[in-house]
Amino acid sequence: MQIYTDDQNLILRLKIVDNNNSSITGILYNNVLLSVSYLLETGTSFVTPTLVDGTLGTYISNSWKEIGGGLYQYCPPNEAIVSKSITIIKIIY
Repeated sequence: MQIYTDDQNLILRLKIVDNNNSSITGILYNNVLLSVSYLLETGTSFVTPTLVDGTLGTYISNSWKEIGGGLYQYCPPNEAIVSKSITIIKIIY
């Protein structure tokens, strides 16, 4: 996914599937099996912020919310988007 590097308050939509490409539903923001991290281009290790419950269509930093059908909304913190730089977002479930 490419975005403008001066964007703020990003609301990303993600699809989570299993090895059979079947949608995974019901992943809550506080699920112990869910980990969302980011690595800045200048960073040396991934940053794993604590996720909070989101509101669909509303930017809340570090929020996660199920949209439905295996689709989720994730709002990375603004400090994860740096002008003229690359950020890697890693999601583990």
